[in-house]
Amino acid sequence: MFVGTVGPGIKQSIQDAGLNDKTEYKGFLPYTQMIEEISTASYLLVCASEKRHVPGKMFEYLRSGKPFLLLVIATKRFEEY
Repeated sequence: MFVGTVGPGIKQSIQDAGLNDKTEYKGFLPYTQMIEEISTASYLLVCASEKRHVPGKMFEYLRSGKPFLLLVIATKRFEEY
């Protein structure tokens, strides 16, 4: 399950891998509902294409105590920061 924005490249990779039927996109959720989703997850993933995504998500994930993977996608927009 993905919460928040999922880039078209990531969605395409999921489709190419034949995982559409195992993938759910929830979009943006209210903060309390997002925290509930974090608490029920087995692991967490941050796919950051902008630097502003990294600190907020990373600290929420650290606070959860769940294992997580942080992927930084180097885009021109990311490098400008």
